[in-house]
Amino acid sequence: MAREKLAATVQSLLNAKNNAFLRGRLSELEKLFIKQKGYNKALETEKKVFYAKERAAKERKAKYHSQQTETIMGRVIWSGNLAKARVIETVTWWYQEYNRLYAQRQQYDHQLTVEANNKDWLIKDDNYRTEPQVATIPCPSKMQFDCREPLRKIGYGVFRSYKFDRKAAVDYAHRWWNGNNPAFRAFSVDCTNYVSQVLYAGGMPMNFTGKQNSGWWYLGSGEESDKWSYSWTVAHSLRWYLASGKVHIPVEAVVSPDRLEPGDVICYDWDGDGVWQHNTVVVGHNAEGQPLVNAHTVSSQNRFWNYQDSPAWSENTRYLFWHILI
Repeated sequence: MAREKLAATVQSLLNAKNNAFLRGRLSELEKLFIKQKGYNKALETEKKVFYAKERAAKERKAKYHSQQTETIMGRVIWSGNLAKARVIETVTWWYQEYNRLYAQRQQYDHQLTVEANNKDWLIKDDNYRTEPQVATIPCPSKMQFDCREPLRKIGYGVFRSYKFDRKAAVDYAHRWWNGNNPAFRAFSVDCTNYVSQVLYAGGMPMNFTGKQNSGWWYLGSGEESDKWSYSWTVAHSLRWYLASGKVHIPVEAVVSPDRLEPGDVICYDWDGDGVWQHNTVVVGHNAEGQPLVNAHTVSSQNRFWNYQDSPAWSENTRYLFWHILI
């Protein structure tokens, strides 16, 4: 099969998958996968996504209206009747809620394996990241080091100031919702690194200590030698930094999400065990005043804040709502 034909096949398969989500038809989803002894791991993952989207729509009394799937295919490895390809999938979901039409977008980085099955190509395997359920700690190359001052300017219009600019924060959040600013390192679990950049773009000043386990800071320009604090890159650490009283602009925890404004932060503990695994930034609100958020890992734009459409969500999920006071 020519590369162009494979790209069209992959586009068709992922579009059909999202149409199955849209219509709420599990049987249509199952037809896209090759089963071995009645089982396919990738299909089981997609079933979790299917049920999560169904649950979220029901809870919010929202109705999916339409979707658009875009794919970009990278490197392909052929092996007989198998093809393994890296595929970037961007999905725009339109849904109706409170008599208004909203759009949210998500992007996934797939390692997709398809197999010829008679005249059709079906999904044999698919690996892609959903929301992280384990707190991970990306470590700089050295545990501690001496440095007096971080860079005051870190490329691409990000400057340090002491007045929080919500518009600048939201503009940055939308600019990089599905990409990585080359002025910073990118991580396999990137949600907190992204939120930290948004806060910094809005004017939250770094609290530079030169130690990984204190302050909130990033030093460098996107190179392997860059340094950073845990609180810059780790969800659990940022949650506790915001609660520490050491933030250089005033923030407070509020009890209700409708108290949040664009540029504010939500922290997520998926299973309620006290370990915080995810962060998002508020970029707007729906007609009822409920926050819409942007995030990395998974890259999301204008997503409803409670994440009930994520397989990571559970009945025990807890949230913390952080409001910037200036």
